[in-house]
Amino acid sequence: MQCILTPNKKAPYNLRLIVPAYGSATIPDMSQDEWIARTISRNIDVGVLSVDSEYWVVEEEDLPGGSLEDADSYFFDCWEWHDGITVNMAKARTVHLAAIRRARDNELAAMDIAWMKAAESGDTNAQTKIAAEKQILRDLPQTFDLTARTPEQLRARWPKELPRRTA
Repeated sequence: MQCILTPNKKAPYNLRLIVPAYGSATIPDMSQDEWIARTISRNIDVGVLSVDSEYWVVEEEDLPGGSLEDADSYFFDCWEWHDGITVNMAKARTVHLAAIRRARDNELAAMDIAWMKAAESGDTNAQTKIAAEKQILRDLPQTFDLTARTPEQLRARWPKELPRRTA
């Protein structure tokens, strides 16, 4: 199956992904090329594309992730077109670090309750332990190694101090 990529003029995404409605029964017996041409025409008609818009027809397996279902939406705003789809790794590191920070912030907030309970009960040992754990979490953005050559390698890197992410 093919899909269409076009530059996206609206931040934060670099590209817009347009997927033809191949499952539609409104116009039967069209070839894939006819579906693509119809999809482009319809997107021009509704203003998604302009007549002079640049676009690229790509095979689904050429998307990061290898299919529309598995397309790497985690790094979608890092996709760029350079004679094919590439993932801008500098942007991908920023996206990944933001996910780490969100998870870290949730953990810090959860630790606040334990620290307050320790403070209320006068447990200075628990307060000291929690304060040290919180400092490790606060330091993660500066200390965690985000060097990776591919989006897959980068996504696999996750601080052991944080719960595994689900997406």
